[in-house]
Amino acid sequence: MVGKSKRILPTKNYCCIIENRAVDGKEIAKMKIVSWNVNGLEACRGKGFLKFIKETKPDIVCCQETKVSSKFQITIPGYTQIWNHGIRPGYSGTLVLTMREPLSHSLGFGIEKFDIEGRLITLEFEEYYVLNIYAPSIHENNGSDRPDYRREWDEALRNYVSTLLKPVILCGDFNATGADIDTYPKQGKIPDDLFFLPETRDGFLQLLEAGFVDVFRETYPTKEGSYTWWGPKHKERLENRGTRLDYFLVSRELFSMYRTYSIMRTY
Repeated sequence: MVGKSKRILPTKNYCCIIENRAVDGKEIAKMKIVSWNVNGLEACRGKGFLKFIKETKPDIVCCQETKVSSKFQITIPGYTQIWNHGIRPGYSGTLVLTMREPLSHSLGFGIEKFDIEGRLITLEFEEYYVLNIYAPSIHENNGSDRPDYRREWDEALRNYVSTLLKPVILCGDFNATGADIDTYPKQGKIPDDLFFLPETRDGFLQLLEAGFVDVFRETYPTKEGSYTWWGPKHKERLENRGTRLDYFLVSRELFSMYRTYSIMRTY
C-alpha cells in the first residue's frame, strides 16, 4: 500500500481455488489463484517468495506493489511473467505469474494518467477474465489531488469491467475496508481512517452493488480478525489489530464454482 506503513512480518496473502464446474454447459478448469501485496518484490524475494511459489504451486500469482523497474529480473521456472511497471522508480507496479497461458493480456485501462502507475493487469481466459488490481492510496504523502484521482480511478475500473463480455475475477489490494467487521474494532465506532473515507470506500462498495461478490465475506459472514494489513507498530501485528484491504471479488455466476478460500501465511 503506497503511502502507508510497511507490513510487519510475517505477512499474509489471499488464496482462492476455482473448482471444475459447468457454466453454460462448459467445464471450468480448476484454477488456484494467489493475490499478494509483496511491498517490494526485490526484498520479498529474499524473504520466502520463491519458496512459497515452489511449495504451493499456484496456477496464477497476482502481485501488487512490486516497486521494481524493468531492469529487475527474477527466474521462476514454469511461469510466464507479465509485468506492469510504474514509471516512478520504487513506486507501485504489478506482476502476474501464470502457469496457464492466457488467450490475451492487457495493461491498464488505456488512460495514460492512470496507466503510468502500473496498477492493472488483465488476463483473458476462455471462461473468464482475471484482473490484478492495485488501487491508489489517498494518503496525504501522495499529494493533495489523490482523493480525486482515486475517485476517477475507481470510476475507470467500473467502466472497464462493464465492457468485459465474460465473468470476471478481480483480485488484489483495493486500499479500502469494506465493512466494520473487516477492521479491528475501535471502541465500537466506525474507524476514522483512510480506508473508511468515502474517497476510498465508495468505489469499492459500488463494485459490490454492481454485482461482484466479496468471496471471503460471503463465505464467512461473521468471521472477525481476518486482516491483511497492520500499522507500523510491532504490537499491532502481534495483537492482530489490523484491517482487510486485499480481496477477491468475482462475478456472481463464478461464486458457486470456487472450492476453498483462505488467508495464507507466507513469511
